[in-house]
Parts: sequence; structure tokens; C-alpha cells
Amino acid sequence: MKKLFYICMVACLAVFGFSSCGPEGMVDNTPVTGHPEELAAGVYVGTWTRILNADTLVAEGKVVVTPDTAYVVSIDVDAVSSISLKQMTTLANVAQDSHYGTKIYNSSASNGFGTGFRGATFEKDGVQNLTLNFVLTVQEPRKPKKDFKFSYVGLKQIEE
Repeated sequence: MKKLFYICMVACLAVFGFSSCGPEGMVDNTPVTGHPEELAAGVYVGTWTRILNADTLVAEGKVVVTPDTAYVVSIDVDAVSSISLKQMTTLANVAQDSHYGTKIYNSSASNGFGTGFRGATFEKDGVQNLTLNFVLTVQEPRKPKKDFKFSYVGLKQIEE
């Protein structure tokens, strides 16, 4: 009789122990507010870094982020000849990030920045920062193609 009681108790604990009060995986239906494309917009001045194996080059540069449509920005990069970076423009998706500002991304192979184009904006010490990262295959004159890792860190310029 004791064994039957313990078996029933274990069965009850197993059944009720794994039940929940509400359905799991419910999506928060709160509508998205704000416009991350406007939050990311601005002129950023900062530092480009180009890495190939142990070869690292650093140069100053400017990036302009302009709102295009809802959740899309246009990214314009000025040419920086010292690191073999040509002038480029692409559209990128932008999403609100609750902790850091915005996330910027475009995985299209035809975007000019390569398929791994990622970026973010965030506020630090009251100033909006922009980071960009991508790998770009560069063909320098009379040299074989190389995959360079480009990264950018810039500060938003205050409009006067």
C-alpha cells in the first residue's frame, strides 16, 4: 500500500510540477514605437581600421547615416585612400536595441560592403557613437585579391 501511495504522489508531482500558469512562448503584442532610422541619423567622424593578418592600418574618416524609409537608413562612406577604402553607399536595415541604441545590418551580397556588414549606434557619455564592421575583398593594383577586415568607430557631430 505504501508503494502505491508513493507511486501516485510521484505521478501527481510529475503532472502538476511541469504545468504552467499560462501558455509559453507568447509574443508581446506591444506595438513598436519610435523611429530607429531617425535615432541613427547623423554625420559621424572617427577612425577606420583595416586588418589583414598582422598588418593593421588606421585612418580618419567620415560616415553619413541618413534616414531612408521606416527601419531603413542610407550609409555613405567617404573614400579613404590610405586604407584602400573607396567611396561607398548602401541601404541597411536598422532596428531599435533596448539596451544599446540601434543595430544596423545588411546581409545582401550586392550592398558594396560585403555580406557580413554590421553596425550599431549607442550613447556613451552623452555622445552618440557609431560602429561598423565588414569584410571586403580588395583588389589593389598589380596585387592579388585580399580579404580585409574593416571596422569603424565614430562620434556623431553636433549640428550648429
